[in-house]
Amino acid sequence: MKYFLYIIGLLIGSYILFLSVHKTRNTYRCLECLSSKSVYQWHIGEWNRSLDITSQDVVLKESYFMKKFLTESHQHKWTYSQGSPYLIIGGQRGCAIGSGRHQTQFGREYERSEEFRGFINALYDGGELSESEIFELALNTEMSDGMSNLELELFDKYFGELPPCSK
Repeated sequence: MKYFLYIIGLLIGSYILFLSVHKTRNTYRCLECLSSKSVYQWHIGEWNRSLDITSQDVVLKESYFMKKFLTESHQHKWTYSQGSPYLIIGGQRGCAIGSGRHQTQFGREYERSEEFRGFINALYDGGELSESEIFELALNTEMSDGMSNLELELFDKYFGELPPCSK
């Protein structure tokens, strides 16, 4: 009987450790500056019904857009983007997505590509592109027809200036 209770305890402990303990990551995006923050925390229990077993670890990634066009006193307006629990073994277990995941192609490219940022910043610094146009291109995720004419024009100009790929 003692051996049986030991095995049962071992099975329950294994379940708790490997299937019930998980780390969540919830990601948020500021819709006014494209910055993001991820909040990490360890829990025990099911994803939607769990107890916190650690404090939150917040990782803030300030956007290039914010650094160029907004002041240090900018107050973020965080919108939920995506969340996932990660098991100790077995990887990711589910995913939840929110409206903060939406981003314009212009905003995505501005954050991702140093060359594109340089191209846009040169147009802005040279007076060929206004701040209001840049804000509209980077932050307006409600364009139902895809890209605006200005966005298409800028991408055509940018990609037309790139050197051809070498083999």
